[in-house]
Amino acid sequence: MTKLGIKNASMELSPDGKFIFVLADGKTMKVDIDSGKSEPLKVGGEMVLDQTAERNYIFDHAWRQLKAKFYVEDLQGVDWNYYYKVYHKFLPSITNNYDFAEMLSEMLGEMNASHTGSGYRNIQPNTDQTSTLGLFYDYTYTGKGLAVAEVIIGGPLDKASSKIKKGNIIEKIDGQLPDSVDFYQLLNRKVGKPTLLSVYDPGTKTRWEETVKPISAGVENELLYKRWVDNRRKEVDQLSGGKIGYIHVRAMNDASMRTVFEEALGRNVGKDAIIVDTRFNGGGNIHEQLSDFLSGKKYIDIIPHGQFVGSEPYDKWV
Repeated sequence: MTKLGIKNASMELSPDGKFIFVLADGKTMKVDIDSGKSEPLKVGGEMVLDQTAERNYIFDHAWRQLKAKFYVEDLQGVDWNYYYKVYHKFLPSITNNYDFAEMLSEMLGEMNASHTGSGYRNIQPNTDQTSTLGLFYDYTYTGKGLAVAEVIIGGPLDKASSKIKKGNIIEKIDGQLPDSVDFYQLLNRKVGKPTLLSVYDPGTKTRWEETVKPISAGVENELLYKRWVDNRRKEVDQLSGGKIGYIHVRAMNDASMRTVFEEALGRNVGKDAIIVDTRFNGGGNIHEQLSDFLSGKKYIDIIPHGQFVGSEPYDKWV
């Protein structure tokens, strides 16, 4: 008996039945069955990957999976055997996984069905990563530098300590002129690193320098999503004279459902109606709960001693 102190591992019995080989946390150990003693096992090896054969296998596997598991047997009338021949002929010409994923996604798109497709993810350490300043730029501006069209709310320059605003010109980034190169090169691999901006205000004809810590594209995308929702909410409020509320359901998951609860029973509790926007939804499985929550009918008002304190159902928007 031996205690290895690991939670998840794969094990294999040796051909002679005397040892157990354990693979855990990227390490290999050998455990003697009789004594229970374990020792590290050094393994040396090399895998020669035939990428063309691998892509051929994945192509065939994806084609077979869809044919066998699509939700209707007639595949919506699509001649899936025909498309196998149409797209298979491209395989010999594909030399990288990005093009392969694109081609596979094109083939799956022939079904014109949701929840199908193929994506490419290139995970490599120490590669280029373009950061961002959290700004929109005026691309109609033809002068020197970068003209600021908008400072994104919540971004690294949306702070009381920053003077940068719409109409300002960023003349230099870390002392380099953004006109001499694609200025995004000047923001490469600078997420969270102090970056010096040289700024000019044409209105006051003043110049100054500010230090900012750029953010990643992922962080900026989150800010842009919030900006989009805020703008849609303002638009609905303006067009309805404040009578109609707006909620965006980002995904059919628990976090989004909680947001719907908060929005409906919070800022929109007194509205005459709510626009529930599911565009660009990430998918999931809360459609039934969402429909149930939004279809509530008020059946009682609670008015003890003439004072209204609420109504039921309490946990639905009515």
